Amino acid sequence: MIVEFARAWQEEQGAAVVDPAVVAAVRGQAEFDPADPDDALVRYGNALLDVRVPTDEGRGAPRQLRLAWQALLWIAPALGVLLGAGFVAATLPTDGGRTVNLFAVLAEGVLVPTLFGIVTATLALGGGGRLASAHWAAWLLGAMQRPALDTTLGRLAGRTLRRSGVAGPLLTGLSHRVWIGLLVGFVLLGGWRLTFEDHRFSWGSTGPLTAEAVETTWAVLAAPVAWLPGVDAPDATQVAVSEWDSLRSEYAESSGDAQTDEALRKGWYGLVLAAIAFWGLLPRLLAAGWGEVAVRRGIRRALESPGHAAVRQALVAPVVAVERPETTKAPPASPAPPADGPAASDVPVASAPAPPAPGPSVAAASHGLDLVLFATPAPTEAALEASGLQRLGLSGESRVVVDDADDAAMDAVVAALGSPSGPGGAVVVFRCADTPDRLRGRFLADVAGALGPRPLHLLLSGVDAFAQGPRGARLQQRLAGWSGLAAEAGLPPDHVRRDDGVPL
Repeated sequence: MIVEFARAWQEEQGAAVVDPAVVAAVRGQAEFDPADPDDALVRYGNALLDVRVPTDEGRGAPRQLRLAWQALLWIAPALGVLLGAGFVAATLPTDGGRTVNLFAVLAEGVLVPTLFGIVTATLALGGGGRLASAHWAAWLLGAMQRPALDTTLGRLAGRTLRRSGVAGPLLTGLSHRVWIGLLVGFVLLGGWRLTFEDHRFSWGSTGPLTAEAVETTWAVLAAPVAWLPGVDAPDATQVAVSEWDSLRSEYAESSGDAQTDEALRKGWYGLVLAAIAFWGLLPRLLAAGWGEVAVRRGIRRALESPGHAAVRQALVAPVVAVERPETTKAPPASPAPPADGPAASDVPVASAPAPPAPGPSVAAASHGLDLVLFATPAPTEAALEASGLQRLGLSGESRVVVDDADDAAMDAVVAALGSPSGPGGAVVVFRCADTPDRLRGRFLADVAGALGPRPLHLLLSGVDAFAQGPRGARLQQRLAGWSGLAAEAGLPPDHVRRDDGVPL
């Protein structure tokens, strides 16, 4: 659950799949074992939630929900046992004046569990998404951990379950636990009562139910369990002497021997308990087992996704030298020019230093989000923090287009981003004071196309300088222009950010 929550948060935020800082933190843990990739993945999920998710977004929500879920796993069968005790109390009268209705026992122990089992299985197989919102466990889970569900991560619970495909079998598993508890309680408590108390069985119906139909029905129920000691299919005599005449409040037939009649009317108990165990309890146990297998397969399938595979590889890969000649360290930040200053092409931009000499590195070329500086200085650490980009897994690398008239430089950046050794995503940085023209729109669209499904963000730098300049009154108009340009390139609205941290 922790791993999937972390990945769901990354998808919602547009973060890098492999966060270099989180990878480094996990590899630095004393308990980290590269030989156990699954444990490494769990450690990554925990570290990402702890390091990247703000407290006010509920980074403890997955853990709270997991505890609530574990509590439900115990509550469900306990609730079932209590219901089973109620069924026994209603079915087996404590006074000697009433008999045990064979068809009431059949309905409560076999027909009703089977009907509910068919319904839940249908929902699990054909509508896991609907079941996730309509199932009683979802409502109870919400009641137990409403504060956790109201957080950003808590609201990702349904998305996490649906993506892994385990919503149906996971929630129906709780229903199976309730019914297993109920039927186990029914069989055990009923067996106790029938062993140490005196009960007679009967059948009767207002409709055209014949003794032959009753004999056939119970013969079918007895077929798979007749090998058990004390369990036999009823014969015509046992069925006949067990018919109850409710109008006269007595048995309708007799064999002529009171002791034989008494023994036959009591002799149903073994068959009744065995029928409930086989036809009611066993299918639930099998369904619960299938659900466990389906959940494990869904989890394994989710953990084998390309994103998790990339994280696992980054965590357990040996330290190797990685060369990225087309990438350079971010140039140092410099004050933004005045809003009315020279054109973007005339703005002095710190030249990118030569690539550092290759050295040991655990970060593969595809890790993290690279900054793409388009005729603008690198944003400060404070600006990256205020905009929320710092927690999305920046790689610490930059690609620079010094001059907006340098088509070759722009093409080289786009080609590098789209190469197999490209980053896990990008943040394109434009000056707010620059005009959101076709050139920048085409460049942003080209970057989006090169990255494909990898995340892309747009950061507007120098927003404060523009707002305080002579053109500050047109700030909203300028921001609207940048938003429109980003939308044309396919960026979601929340992927367009200001360097002053104010929501766009």
